[in-house]
Amino acid sequence: MENNNDQHNDTSDSEEILVYVEFEVLDDNVFNEKQLQLDMIGIDTEHPIMQINGKFYEGTYEDVVGTYMFFTKTNDSSMSDPVFDIAPNFKYFAKTKKFLKMQRIFIKSRTEVLGDSENNQCIPNSYTLKQAGIPLQYRTEALLFWKTMRSNRLNALHSYLEKQRIRQQKKSQGIILESESDEDNPFAIYEHKEEIFNLDKSEHIHVDSQKELINSDN
Repeated sequence: MENNNDQHNDTSDSEEILVYVEFEVLDDNVFNEKQLQLDMIGIDTEHPIMQINGKFYEGTYEDVVGTYMFFTKTNDSSMSDPVFDIAPNFKYFAKTKKFLKMQRIFIKSRTEVLGDSENNQCIPNSYTLKQAGIPLQYRTEALLFWKTMRSNRLNALHSYLEKQRIRQQKKSQGIILESESDEDNPFAIYEHKEEIFNLDKSEHIHVDSQKELINSDN
């Protein structure tokens, strides 16, 4: 029994902290919806982020003057006269000095903020991620994602510019192009590959036929 108690104490070291959260421009009935979608990240940071039904809120911990007390409503009532309204009874639940104020924020998709990929100052670092409230355990992954996306966009940009240069060169030589852009005919590259494959295949057939003629002559 003593060993079981020791194991129970080891697994119950976690501590629950009650936080009073106040929202700006948010209907209280939102939390009563059955289809409520609520996610939160960075709860252990200075500015946690909360997503409620697709809307984002950024929090800031503020000092509390006094103590916030929480009560639960009970159904017990000492009044049985139906003429008078039944006064609700409340029971003390808990108290806290943690106050988190949430404000509405608007964000952009991560791929949209990569527009100025040529500017090295647009590349984030550990300091900017810290200022943005990104938790420490996610910063390495965020930096890797950003560098990968920037590299992919730069490669795509250089490839696009090279294609446009070649197209302009062909136009200046009087060569008629099948489409004005690769987006108008996305399968043009595959048609080109198929033509090369058919050409190589016909050359192999021609060589094989010549070998057969030589063998028949012998």
